[in-house]
Amino acid sequence: MDNGKKKGLEKDHENNGDNGNKLVMTGTLSGNTLTVTAIASGHLEIGTVLSGGGFTQPVKIVAYGTGHGGVGTYTVANAK
Repeated sequence: MDNGKKKGLEKDHENNGDNGNKLVMTGTLSGNTLTVTAIASGHLEIGTVLSGGGFTQPVKIVAYGTGHGGVGTYTVANAK
């Protein structure tokens, strides 16, 4: 996982609980903690796979921190 600001991340279409809608968000990734500071569309949930937009490899949300679908923190793991 790459640390630093991530913009325009998109939900992976293979694990798409949002009926084809893309997740557009801004946040930072530090270790296994994703901190989401803004969401323009879509939502996050456990099992969501994030890729593109600056990730060097896909990550999967495995637990809620302070976020429960929107702004806040999430625990992530490599999605491989």
